[in-house]
Amino acid sequence: MVNVTIRGVRDDVYRVFKAKAALRGISVQKALEEAIKLWIKSFDEEFSSRDVDNVVRFLRENPAEPFVFGKEEKFDLRVGREWARKKLGLKR
Repeated sequence: MVNVTIRGVRDDVYRVFKAKAALRGISVQKALEEAIKLWIKSFDEEFSSRDVDNVVRFLRENPAEPFVFGKEEKFDLRVGREWARKKLGLKR
């Protein structure tokens, strides 16, 4: 565990935060830990959605040629993976 000093928090914000923690029956420390975890989680979700947006943008800018498999054709997944790696610039 680490001791942390936070400076520059507005008095009104801290008072409300402390009051809400007390109403829940938890310490300011516990409430702050929960707040930090929620902030980290929301940042991770935001980052992930930006990643998805980047992939969608890439695929729109670099469309794949459409293809149709015949009834007798079999798809080799390894070939598809290699094509995707090259198209997306991924390394093994």
